[in-house]
Amino acid sequence: LLFGSYRIDEDKPNAVPRLRLEFSKGQRLNFYACSVQFIERPLDEVYDWTADVMNPLWDGAQARRKLRAAPGMLAADALLDQ
Repeated sequence: LLFGSYRIDEDKPNAVPRLRLEFSKGQRLNFYACSVQFIERPLDEVYDWTADVMNPLWDGAQARRKLRAAPGMLAADALLDQ
């Protein structure tokens, strides 16, 4: 999804959040238009950490190979499809 809505410490009138996070000091974060998928397997089995630019395991050479494999892809799409 490239859009969505959320509310911090308030509810959206006439809407039920798809995901609500409640924190220890009473704060809450409600997400309304979002995709929620439960990951029931260990995260290391389903997530490729080498594709995550914020992770120390990120592999720049692998990222370049993926970009070369899709020469018609826009840079914005490549960034969103990490």
